[in-house]
Amino acid sequence: MFKAEFLYCDTPGASHAHCACIVQAPDGRLIAAWYVYPEEETKGAQLVMSQKGTTDAAWPYAKPIDLGVASSLGNPVLFFGRDEVSANHEDTEFPKMIKMLSHAAKLLEDRPIKIYNCSPVSTLECFPHMSFEEAIRL
Repeated sequence: MFKAEFLYCDTPGASHAHCACIVQAPDGRLIAAWYVYPEEETKGAQLVMSQKGTTDAAWPYAKPIDLGVASSLGNPVLFFGRDEVSANHEDTEFPKMIKMLSHAAKLLEDRPIKIYNCSPVSTLECFPHMSFEEAIRL
């Protein structure tokens, strides 16, 4: 079943949007992230996020995520779980992802943003581990 709904952002100057990503969390919530910007996506862009609970009637207004820069850093990607489609992903895709995430962790060390590894089975060590339940309470 599909349903069309609007996601709103009341961030000043956010008259344009792009690069939307949406995922369903294990608890049923829907989480969306996208960039908003005044006119040029390379100037004044902000990443925003909204979460809709399973009993919520509508999406709440999106909240900005402070990345410490005012430009698009690339498309947001949200995901839970493992990629069941890729064959041999333990030997092919995961090493690439670990290298990329380790590099990103180093780049973000001095930024006012915290990233946590909420997987109960992950061996990724570049981000501090935290349970999913603890993370959603932040």
